Amino acid sequence: MYVSASVFMVTVFSAIMLPMAYAKSNSELHCEMPREDFGFQKINGHFPGIYLASANLPRVVNQDAKQKCVVNDPRTAGANIVIPWSKIDRGQLDARGERIYDWSYVDQSTQAWRARGQKVNLLLWGAAQRTFQHIDGERATPEYVLENAPVVRCLRFEDEHGHPKHDPLDVDVPIHYHPEYLKHYKPMIEAFIRRFENEPWVNYMRVGIGVGAESYPANGANGINGPCRDEWEAAGFTAQIWRAHVLAMIDFIGTLSPKKAFVITLNDIAPDLEMASLAAKKAVEEYGFGIGTQGATARAILQYEQGLHGGRCYANWCHLFEKYKDKGVVLEIQTPNQSYPIGWENTGVNTQGHTGPLPQVLAFALERGVTSVEIYPFEWQVANGNEAYWAPYKSDYNKALTRSALYLQKPKQK
Repeated sequence: MYVSASVFMVTVFSAIMLPMAYAKSNSELHCEMPREDFGFQKINGHFPGIYLASANLPRVVNQDAKQKCVVNDPRTAGANIVIPWSKIDRGQLDARGERIYDWSYVDQSTQAWRARGQKVNLLLWGAAQRTFQHIDGERATPEYVLENAPVVRCLRFEDEHGHPKHDPLDVDVPIHYHPEYLKHYKPMIEAFIRRFENEPWVNYMRVGIGVGAESYPANGANGINGPCRDEWEAAGFTAQIWRAHVLAMIDFIGTLSPKKAFVITLNDIAPDLEMASLAAKKAVEEYGFGIGTQGATARAILQYEQGLHGGRCYANWCHLFEKYKDKGVVLEIQTPNQSYPIGWENTGVNTQGHTGPLPQVLAFALERGVTSVEIYPFEWQVANGNEAYWAPYKSDYNKALTRSALYLQKPKQK
């Protein structure tokens, strides 16, 4: 039973009070393993469970919790592994002039998870928009593609208050729908699907229709007054063009008929608030794909419960999950950032406050029919008492992870 968002505490803590500052070193970590023994239940080829979000991105790899409490926790079904296009495609051709794809990075990045019998969600990134997202210092888009494909430059190192951004936009982003980009990216997508669609350790596959493995062009471009909207519009971008691109990419992937569960992400591109519903309809009803969102927040609960904006969550995911929860497809959620145990905070400073407490978010999402929950190492840290500042919330977080895993993952038969 989830606690109504209407009773969430609103705090006045600033973003300076970031919980990671209180994390213990790896040697001091205490990991409480639940007594329950978890396995997997298979639904239409995919495995519901709790997954570590973006496990191989630098910011997650460097967090101590991943090294011990997350990977060894039986409630952890597996992880998301980001596959940068440039790691696979070095711009080389064979003697017949065909593109050479090197899959060794995927093998290396997933090896430990496979060895433990856990599952992996494979996320193909065609482009990134921040330097800290670059794995081994390399851009996600191959250099040979960037030599000819047009890009949008929107560099933002400060927020609207003039404060340095902890996640600056500091990378040129290719125009995802431009023919020069797509003529190289589409063959990459097809090769990616064919290589991994029969692997039993893969839970689902997802590819970037926009930046990352998402379906929006770049941060700052979604809103009409977004900090990068002018730059994108100067390059010819409109919401109508983006809708056509998203739907066309779903059709393209659909023609490939992936044998593995596939997920299409849902996003809003203002002023078009119908695109997410149209994308979901095409993905689920025409091709049997799953749908997902990074909009799992306490704010979504508040909007839904109080009927704000028609009770519409971001990209309408709350209602769309309810609509399709009996279709047997993947319904994936990810929190936009680590949670904020004390309550929901609607400020422009504390982005953790937008996510709110994880237990309430998990309970709400499960009632909507979610099958794949993707969260950050911080959540296991709190559940195991490794975040001194958040010690009072240890029990609630621990119970929430166990309840969710029991709901999603069928316990092994003794």
